[in-house]
Amino acid sequence: MQRNPTLTIPFGTTHLCPTKATGTGDLDPFGPEFQGHRYASFHCPTKRNSSFKLQNHVFSDKLRINFNAKTGAIVNATLYIADSHTTISGESIEKVGPGRYLIRGATFTPCRCEEGESPDWSISARSIDAEEEGYARARGATFRIKDTPVFYLPFAVFPVKQRRQTGFLMPRIEYSSRDDFEFVLPFYWAAARWCDLTLEEDFISRRGVKQNLEFRWVRSYSSAGKLTLFYLDDWLVNENRYAFTLSAVSVIGGRVRLVSDVRFISDNEYIRDFRRDGLSDDPRARALESGFMLMLPFENMEAYIAISRIDDLVGDDVEDRLGFEDSDSIAPQRYPRAGFRVALLNIPGTPLWAKVRLETDTFYREGPVPAWNRPGEAYEGEVSERIDVESSISAPLERRGVYFTPLVGFRETAWLMPDGENASRHLAIAKTELGLRAYRIYRDRFKHRVEPRLRYILMADLDSSERPYFDFTDEWGDMNGLEINLDQRFFMRRADGR
Repeated sequence: MQRNPTLTIPFGTTHLCPTKATGTGDLDPFGPEFQGHRYASFHCPTKRNSSFKLQNHVFSDKLRINFNAKTGAIVNATLYIADSHTTISGESIEKVGPGRYLIRGATFTPCRCEEGESPDWSISARSIDAEEEGYARARGATFRIKDTPVFYLPFAVFPVKQRRQTGFLMPRIEYSSRDDFEFVLPFYWAAARWCDLTLEEDFISRRGVKQNLEFRWVRSYSSAGKLTLFYLDDWLVNENRYAFTLSAVSVIGGRVRLVSDVRFISDNEYIRDFRRDGLSDDPRARALESGFMLMLPFENMEAYIAISRIDDLVGDDVEDRLGFEDSDSIAPQRYPRAGFRVALLNIPGTPLWAKVRLETDTFYREGPVPAWNRPGEAYEGEVSERIDVESSISAPLERRGVYFTPLVGFRETAWLMPDGENASRHLAIAKTELGLRAYRIYRDRFKHRVEPRLRYILMADLDSSERPYFDFTDEWGDMNGLEINLDQRFFMRRADGR
């Protein structure tokens, strides 16, 4: 039998250096081939082979197995697990019982490195005692970036389970001049494979104890969503304060997509006082809109119908100034609206690409509202129309990951008002974007893409006359700005290869 100087052990089978065991090829150390051996020890004088294919492997200098007890140890070992792209190494890795392992001088990293190369990041420990589908206990754990220690824990306990684990998450401690001390204790419940729930007890020293709930679900690739609830008996203002959000996407009939975006708050100051709840990207928002949208895709375009409700967040200020009794009636509401978006279309025979968007809105306001063009006066009721059209032409260029995209466009908006005094807006748009797309693929499954980009925007209002205001769309006007962005995107190949 030919002697093999390298010890390589793929998971589930064992390739052995033949010293005291008989047999060749793939051997199961706990299978019938070894039933006659009570104890065996293997030693390879030549060190590991640094080249290996993308599959589960163990490299080691020495292997010891007790076949009857089904325990053993490997010395100076490195384990590579292909499914999770994980590398575990240690001075010794022992199986001390059914499903229980002890690693001394352990190092864990998701980076696959050649021999002598430092991983991008790693976690090392003096010892790790781990139990399958249970917990691992690490002593003297250190988090490293390259070879530089960044964080140290004398003792740590973490789950080593294939499934998500129910339990408490890392608490959060904060301090601010507005709320003073804040302590958040989250609890995570892995309710099912398709859903989970997070509960938070949020102690705010100036306000009281706030309850936060987040429920997430993913029934399929085309059906997912998130529901959040917040409640607080606020000591500072002596009021019960609460909020509710629902964000969901589902596909109807295999083609029509239903997008839900519902947000509700107890008072106008909620989004300013509790920005972390994520009810609005802008804490100074003048209104909060909720709605549902049906989207029907066609080739190179998409049509949609939407209904929504707008809650006014500055009505009290208008009420004080004009003397209106019902501030809620000031917020403009929408009738169901429709529109379509045309994706980038190549103009035949040219390197130019065109894009078009059209949207129509009908707004109404109940009760007396301020006249948009006559300060101090009010309408008893208002029904107004807005038509917004935007078109653009771009000429994208890209070479070796560097891209440059010049764009020119035009945006026309018309307001049809109940008093016959209509308004319009004419915007000339010029944009230039310069960027880089760089990426790195890890383990043939994960992709990390970095996209730094520089964007210049010039928008000229060709008619600066006074106009009505219904929502953020009406705020666009003269603009001369420069944007610098750095985007990072992570992609993972699914098990089916897509």
